[in-house]
Amino acid sequence: MSELRKEILAGVSRSFYLSLNVLPEPVRAPFSLAYLLARAADTVADTDAVPPRERLQFLQRMHDRVCEGREDIALTGDLCTALTDKLDHPKERLLLERLDQCLAWFDGSPEDEKAEIKRVLEIILRGQSLDVERFELTDGASALPDAETLDEYTYLVAGCVGEFWTNLSAMKLGDKFTAEPLPVMLERARRYGKGLQLVNVIRDFPKDLRERGRCYWPLPELHAAGLENGAPLESLLDSPEIVERVSAPWKKLCREHLAEAMDYVHDVKNRRTRLATALPVLLAYKTLDAIEAADWPTYLLGVKVNRKSVRRELLRSARIALFR
Repeated sequence: MSELRKEILAGVSRSFYLSLNVLPEPVRAPFSLAYLLARAADTVADTDAVPPRERLQFLQRMHDRVCEGREDIALTGDLCTALTDKLDHPKERLLLERLDQCLAWFDGSPEDEKAEIKRVLEIILRGQSLDVERFELTDGASALPDAETLDEYTYLVAGCVGEFWTNLSAMKLGDKFTAEPLPVMLERARRYGKGLQLVNVIRDFPKDLRERGRCYWPLPELHAAGLENGAPLESLLDSPEIVERVSAPWKKLCREHLAEAMDYVHDVKNRRTRLATALPVLLAYKTLDAIEAADWPTYLLGVKVNRKSVRRELLRSARIALFR
């Protein structure tokens, strides 16, 4: 399991690995395992190398194998073999090749950890499946139907992770986790995850639309902002005014979510957990600031937080962990 947690996890989780690596041991292993399983499913869901209906079948098999406990379900068959030959990311290929080891790790985990992993993975798999159904079973680019769907999406793929993080931390760390009531921390955790995902939606809008035909902005809001009925969604890449009008209230909501996330961080008692919890929200703030400071051509090319900024936010996280 050490190879899975170190070599593969470090290769597929980017900055999140920094958070996982500083967690207390009682929660580090189940968080790492849950991430690997979700990332394997996400790798399959996001690839263009396999037809969408086959990917949906894989996600259903993943649900049956992990969430329903169907150990007779095979996940590392022809689909994974075909994928490993087509994926560009070597660590993602390695993750799919070692998926059986991840499943064996899951099977041998304590029952309380398995129950929490099952719950969060079931929600994540639903979100991944809905993404494929909404955007890849239709021709051309698509937008979400309404604001409620976008809010649901941010919960399904990230808000539920905040709940998982909180429930497992409370279970394993007890009074060392927080003095706040669990329902208060769970609501903040949901908003924490939603805020992180909204940052991704805002940052990745040009790439998602240009390369995958995915627009997470609600279609009625796009029309209200000036997109003409019948106009191709791709025209938004030449319409900074419309995009700004649509994204502005979501940026405001995103900052409100992140403010709740900082309250969450402040109320975590365990220093290692507080350090791990602070870094993602600080990087999210930094990314949102960079997006808002970027001109349109820079935004279209993609806004990233550089390594120097990551190191700076890691130091800020350490100060927060030590001094709250």
